[in-house]
Amino acid sequence: MAMFRWRVDTPAKLEYFRQEFSILANVQIRLAREENTIMPVRYSMPFSVVAFIKCGLRFLLDNLFRKILHYYKVNHMQLAINSYRVINGIIALARRENAKITPADIQFCYTISQQVPRPKKSRSKKEKDDEEEILVIEGIEVDQDVFVKFDVLINDEHEVIGPDNTEFAGSFVNVPHKHKHGKKIKTMLRLGIAELLEELGAEDDDGVLVTLVPKNGAGAVTIGGVKIEFDS
Repeated sequence: MAMFRWRVDTPAKLEYFRQEFSILANVQIRLAREENTIMPVRYSMPFSVVAFIKCGLRFLLDNLFRKILHYYKVNHMQLAINSYRVINGIIALARRENAKITPADIQFCYTISQQVPRPKKSRSKKEKDDEEEILVIEGIEVDQDVFVKFDVLINDEHEVIGPDNTEFAGSFVNVPHKHKHGKKIKTMLRLGIAELLEELGAEDDDGVLVTLVPKNGAGAVTIGGVKIEFDS
């Protein structure tokens, strides 16, 4: 907020800010102090100044906006600028088209499916014993102070995703770290998939379809890529 602090650093500027962004007169506003946290407390809730100036945040909060925060279990102070813009854009589009959009619809858009080639196929039992086939989700960049979870599913490259032809490979989970606000970590997820391919009958396939399904904090994580490699 530092670059916009001058917009709200006196009582007169706060009052002008209230009028500029149509904040109701019965809502008390003040500039946050250093000891304040990003978490809401009784009778008080923090909002970023930049969210109003650059991201289109307005009161009263749209119902879909509130549902999205609840659905992903995320604090609005943890949203990136672009996340605000995407959500507000969805809200504006839904209003213009008179469309009913739910958080589940948005999650479907965030679900990522990708065909991933296999370096080797039709391996012998000895080859499987010597080398484990590993699915690698690389370049995972996540906010340290946000709870993030996504599931990894794989299925036959020729099949449409469904409960009868999809195997759960594992999950990525980031547990929030206190006092790490705004900091990001970069990591990867490695999952053995040899047995799953056998169950799918996909050992002779040139590749597999990998699907990442967000469960929490979808707006706080980015993925660099997905590949398969072998580990002895």
